[in-house]
Amino acid sequence: MQLKMIRIIVTVFSAVTFAAVAVAGFESQLFSSEFIWDFFKASFDERRNLATSPFSVQLGMTMLANSVTDGYTLKQMTEKLHLPSSIARASEQNRRKLMVLQKNKHFTYGTKLVVFGTEALDPKFLATMANFNTPAERHPIANIKSIPNLANRWAKNVTSGMVSAVLMNNELLPDTRMILLSATAFACQWENKFSVNSSKMEMFNAYTTGKLYMTNFMNLDQTLLPVAMNGDLKMQAIELPFERGSDYSFMMMMPLDRDGNMTDMVAKLDHQTFAKLYDSLVPTRISVKMPRFTVSTSVNGNAVLKKLHLNAPFQWSRFQIFKQEKLTLDKVKQSVTVQVDERGVRAAAVDKFTMVTRSAPLSFLADRPFVFAILKKSVHFPLFVGHYAYPAQASPVKP
Repeated sequence: MQLKMIRIIVTVFSAVTFAAVAVAGFESQLFSSEFIWDFFKASFDERRNLATSPFSVQLGMTMLANSVTDGYTLKQMTEKLHLPSSIARASEQNRRKLMVLQKNKHFTYGTKLVVFGTEALDPKFLATMANFNTPAERHPIANIKSIPNLANRWAKNVTSGMVSAVLMNNELLPDTRMILLSATAFACQWENKFSVNSSKMEMFNAYTTGKLYMTNFMNLDQTLLPVAMNGDLKMQAIELPFERGSDYSFMMMMPLDRDGNMTDMVAKLDHQTFAKLYDSLVPTRISVKMPRFTVSTSVNGNAVLKKLHLNAPFQWSRFQIFKQEKLTLDKVKQSVTVQVDERGVRAAAVDKFTMVTRSAPLSFLADRPFVFAILKKSVHFPLFVGHYAYPAQASPVKP
């Protein structure tokens, strides 16, 4: 049988505006974050800026898992993606998870399925996509060169312009048979506003790169905020809430000591450690100084998933997308942008699956590398996770 390639582009973008979401009792069971931290850690390099949305990768891979035809691949996917052993149950959990998230008027989710040719799709895969309100959009194989423009316009529209380059013109191979685009969008403003007039240029010590930068810092004077100085975990953290009543927030984490090892800190992060750190937050009147920043990164999903020992989906023909033809997952790529300024936070991720206590101080000074997360507070679930290593828009200060 001739080998075919799946081009699945899962586009997740977020202009993050969060409002209150009612928390039902079953939510904590839905929002497990094991894969979130696994993907982030496998993507992490302390010398580089990073923004990821492992949630979106997991969602897209789970959709595809419904079409897997061999037990070995399915077992590997359920284990490494931290899914229930029943893919039907995993898909239902994702559907319910999206229902919870979509109760928030600021959360938008959408998918687009592009199929080339006229061959009939497998009924099981069609049923899966129907559960996510995603009909197949047919295109002649001869029109494959026009698809990047179509995909990019769709991405730009869903993300309000934050993501506009999902597909490059040279990325679609002649044997591409399917593309899956998945988009998540948010927008959020701070509950406690930073004053634009108080922002000023100061030094950022990018010690993981061995360089110093002058960059624009935002300042928030004495404000009651949740702060953690966790001696057991050797981490410090602060939570900046979004709009009043919202179940979402922006969290920054750094080693407790100024010269602490960032790689060692990240290695500790998992579902339990993050929950323990979050539970150690204590309301404290504190001043905050943090850089205004934009982090835009592209993550090679193939490399990250293979680093997590998820290899089987990329080998041979595993996916029964069509009735009479199995396809191979060719490429997984994610592009994410997170913007933080005095008004709030915007984040956008595009996944391309081509078939991630001491006494509190008087100030929280984020003048060195830190990990950040945009999370649903009630269930400790990060929708986006990233690392700010250095101001990408600035030049290093000469010694």
